[in-house]
Amino acid sequence: MKRSLDPGKKTAGQLRLIFQQLCTVASHAIDAYPSPDPEGIHTARKAIKRLRALLRLLPKRPLGKQRYTLNRALRESANLLRPYRDREVLLHNLTQWREPLRPTRSPVLCRALQTTQGSLQAGTPVPTGPAFENCRKVFKKRMRSTAQDLAKLDLHGLRGATLQKAYAQRCKHTQACRQQFLSDPSATALHQWRKRCKDQYYQMQLLRHWLALSTQSIQRIQRLEQQLGNLRDYDLAWERIQALPKGTLTLAERRSLRHYIDRQRNQAILSIVLTRN
Repeated sequence: MKRSLDPGKKTAGQLRLIFQQLCTVASHAIDAYPSPDPEGIHTARKAIKRLRALLRLLPKRPLGKQRYTLNRALRESANLLRPYRDREVLLHNLTQWREPLRPTRSPVLCRALQTTQGSLQAGTPVPTGPAFENCRKVFKKRMRSTAQDLAKLDLHGLRGATLQKAYAQRCKHTQACRQQFLSDPSATALHQWRKRCKDQYYQMQLLRHWLALSTQSIQRIQRLEQQLGNLRDYDLAWERIQALPKGTLTLAERRSLRHYIDRQRNQAILSIVLTRN
């Protein structure tokens, strides 16, 4: 799949091709889930996030209204799959967090993680059955509609320089989000910084030849985004734990989980702060 623009070719035509390829990737990925592609939901959501990141580089005039409408449609499509992806990530993380623990040394925490995992497996949306098949059908229909709307965008005269200017502005937004998080490392600030980093990573890939970006610089922002994603997982885990039915966890188990997540989160924040990005 094409990821970068060639400065020697027309920008509009290349961008249209990328848009259509990403819509196709999303539809095919959800079709291939869970077999032969167990990562199909993740792949589909990544394609949508890349699309949204690239749309943010388009000029507000004259494309502002169309850009807003397309971004909203893509967000709604991604949200269809969000409960299923959150379930996958959280169950995977709970397993990973349990592995290094010794039940004899951390019996309350081990029991809390196991109970949480069992409750989520029983109570969260499962990516099988009629409900998921209906979700798959709606998702594919929306992606077809979005692909048609993207094809109608008037990109005539769009130049690489216009995208570069928009990218520079987006980088400023990313830095502002970074400063906000460093002054107040809340879940909301983290979410905003991570989203901007993910956008920047996709945008850097698109404009790497225009901006003469090195592979190392792109990998650096990718690593940061992954670190922020891991940190975000702790916030999402606690949100889901708080939403568990009353009585699922004892007070001691809930306190143990809260202490564990806070400790891991603080260590992750320290690692990010000490890393120059």
